[in-house]
Amino acid sequence: MKARALFAALAWVWFAIAIAGAPPTPVGQINGVPVFLHGLNPPASWKVRCDAPVREDNKQLDLYRKILAAELGKYPMPLLQKSKLKAIAIVKNLSVAGQRRSAMPDYENEVLYLDFIRGGHAPVYQAHTIHHEFFHLLEQELNGSAYFKDPEWAKLNPKDFKYGNGGKQQRESDNFGLVHPRLGFINRYSMSGLEEDKAEIYAALFIPSERKKINAMASKDSYLTAKISIMLGILQGIDPTLSRYLAQ
Repeated sequence: MKARALFAALAWVWFAIAIAGAPPTPVGQINGVPVFLHGLNPPASWKVRCDAPVREDNKQLDLYRKILAAELGKYPMPLLQKSKLKAIAIVKNLSVAGQRRSAMPDYENEVLYLDFIRGGHAPVYQAHTIHHEFFHLLEQELNGSAYFKDPEWAKLNPKDFKYGNGGKQQRESDNFGLVHPRLGFINRYSMSGLEEDKAEIYAALFIPSERKKINAMASKDSYLTAKISIMLGILQGIDPTLSRYLAQ
């Protein structure tokens, strides 16, 4: 209760500062990462739009903060440090070039944008999204691009498979369910682009109910087994404790 009251108090301190025109300050930290309740000057060419929470959002904001704290709490410090994540912006009405988004990785400034309203009816989806977008930031640091076309990963697909035109072209709600649409893939969204394929498997590994599902899929899918193994290897290279935890 004390933590909740402190978070709410800090939020309204920020609103007072913003009104006064002073430089923004974080409302707190989660796992050592500063948290803001507004945008943090993303690249202008991305055409990012978002709004800050208002007093009426406090209940939903608090629920989201708990989800975020729980999910980031799964990350050991070496993983956070490898991603170079500098800040988290919890906002609403997030859009990129006019397209609504649940989250956005600003890999130029190492800021993770999260819309706490979008997907609020599905906490597991919100948790999954946090991990998915975090992976894009991590990939930026591991391989120099959030959209790295990993040639070794591509070799793990069936020979007749070709990815789509990227995640921004595949936003319908039925793309995200873990339905194992074909060998090697956990959902339709993962078929939209190699970078999304990697991020989807990464995210599912951190959600116990989803990890159970994809491991069951992999028991009958050698392509998917190989992808999960590669992802666990990447994580083990960052922190050996992670692969042991995710293999359970």
